[in-house]
Amino acid sequence: MAEKRSNESLTEDTVTPIPKKIKNDVITNILASETCESIEPTSLPSTLPKNDAAFDLELSRLDHYEIIWFNSDVDNPLKLNRLRKISDYVKFFDNIENCRDYIEIVATASDKSALFLVSSGPLAKKLVLAVHHLNSISSIHCLINAYSEEEWMTNDPKIKIHVALQPLLKSLLQNVDHYSKDHEKQNIFDLTSNTTEQENTTDNIESWWPKLVYIIVHLPYPQDCFQRFLTIMRKYYSTNPSELRHIDQLELSYSSTTNRNPIQEYTKDTFLYRMVNRVLRQKNIQFMFLFAFFLRDLFQQLKCEHEKFLRTQLKNSKVTVYRGQIMSKTEIEKLKDSIGNMVTSSFMSTTFDPAMSEIYLGTSMPDDELQSILFEIELNLAEKSFPYADISTISWFPSESETLLMPGLEFKMTENSIYYNVERKIWLAKLELVSDTIEKVEDRMLEGFGERRKMRYYIDLLMETLTDFCSATTSLIETVFNQLMELFPREKWILAVKMSCLAQYNIERDFNYTLALPNWDQALKYWLEYQDDEELNADIAIGRIYYDIGTIYYFYIKHTGKARENFDLSIKHYQIAIKKGLTSSEQINIYEYLHEMYGKKLLISVIETNSHTDDDEVKEIQSMIIKYLELQLESMLKCYDINDKRISIA
Repeated sequence: MAEKRSNESLTEDTVTPIPKKIKNDVITNILASETCESIEPTSLPSTLPKNDAAFDLELSRLDHYEIIWFNSDVDNPLKLNRLRKISDYVKFFDNIENCRDYIEIVATASDKSALFLVSSGPLAKKLVLAVHHLNSISSIHCLINAYSEEEWMTNDPKIKIHVALQPLLKSLLQNVDHYSKDHEKQNIFDLTSNTTEQENTTDNIESWWPKLVYIIVHLPYPQDCFQRFLTIMRKYYSTNPSELRHIDQLELSYSSTTNRNPIQEYTKDTFLYRMVNRVLRQKNIQFMFLFAFFLRDLFQQLKCEHEKFLRTQLKNSKVTVYRGQIMSKTEIEKLKDSIGNMVTSSFMSTTFDPAMSEIYLGTSMPDDELQSILFEIELNLAEKSFPYADISTISWFPSESETLLMPGLEFKMTENSIYYNVERKIWLAKLELVSDTIEKVEDRMLEGFGERRKMRYYIDLLMETLTDFCSATTSLIETVFNQLMELFPREKWILAVKMSCLAQYNIERDFNYTLALPNWDQALKYWLEYQDDEELNADIAIGRIYYDIGTIYYFYIKHTGKARENFDLSIKHYQIAIKKGLTSSEQINIYEYLHEMYGKKLLISVIETNSHTDDDEVKEIQSMIIKYLELQLESMLKCYDINDKRISIA
């Protein structure tokens, strides 16, 4: 499956874990007792806006290159179909000035794409001579009626002249294919090395991305997410009849919420497989949220299959799977320099048979631009991680021995784990699964809570993810929460979380409390509108905001009166929140904040009144410090193992 897909998708890494056999029209019937139950996704009522103006297809396209066709016959369906096999995105112009202006804008953009220009018609030469010198243009293909070498003497090797469409398209395809393979794009892993923070230019293992994936697959989604997805996909593939048919087929097979098989849909050789992995590798936030409902379905089914897989391996402590891949020389060097831990950035297809992984891999010399590498991946079945499973029985191609790995799996690679095998003429890399760093939420913690309450919990977790590890930007925060508001426009409290997230960013990254305080004030205004919403328990968030504001006044502004005032408000709302019901982790956090605030109040009281320990107020505060510290430890002992380092720290 993966081998055929990589041949058809020029924007993906060439991967060969499994050979592709002839596609079966009849899929083997699977007994219900032998597979997981069909996915019945938890969803909220339909809340999406009727139009999707906020989803900009042009800005959200996924190719890292552009094909520009000047003076083309855009109504020619044959020509369009051929072009769409090369790229999902082709921009047409019939006005030379508009075309030249667009090329120059792209050429000067900071995140510019590579351009492939096709020019035809009487003005073809004029356009080519005006723009061929731009570095962003990778190749130029001119379609003319008759070839005259003198007319096209520009001494520019990237200009190619054609007198027929078929050889032009073939040449264009070769150029795009070569560029796509050469282009140093994101690998299947987010890498981190043992270099210093200043030297390490790759994503940190504690980056926001795997945590974002984890949160997204746990959120409930509106019932009409699927229809929104179909609508946007039909626009994206509006000139690609083949993919439009696939979209129609997906609508028929996936519309029923009681009989969904997301893994089967994922393994079909359609746009869905390619897009899902491109979105994940490119960390494209807009498309990520567009696919979010499907990622959740995939996660739930893969988790179910993972549990079944573990039951079949009771006699084994470890299993080994393999993946063959073509990588650039630069990527190999980057992999060698990234000894340590790494995280899968997208779904990864593997097989139990190493020979199967090498069938289409080929050989390579150390100095070749493209290198062949075989990953040997050891899965320790006892490690807690994102799910993985043998999906042969539910794949669209049941004859393939595919083991699918979820994004976010964490692996360890030692210094001697990657080397070039001279005899086999391929690179070999050994990876070992380790427990991931993402703290999982046990299902029992959220038992008894409604869907909106669970959603609030995970969106709060998202805020912590974007701020705790200082890896987010204000632009990323804006994009993530804007997408959430697109999905849940009735839940205005999401704006409160956004403002709190920006305030935390102001403090932790900018060290600027003058920016943070107005953002917290705005967050309070949103949350106070939901104070009577029993399901959301807004007092948790309100208490946290007053705690943060009080801390700013205490440490930065040195205004003990304002600090005490905000701490008192925080304590009041936290005590209300406790009565409404909390998850275990919320209890632990609130008790920690409460004993910290009483500790600060004790210092304020001693400083302001010069009181001693026999003062009644001081004694009362001391008793509250002890009370909430004991409650925190009691809650932690219920949640964590006695040897957990979090208990010793507390």
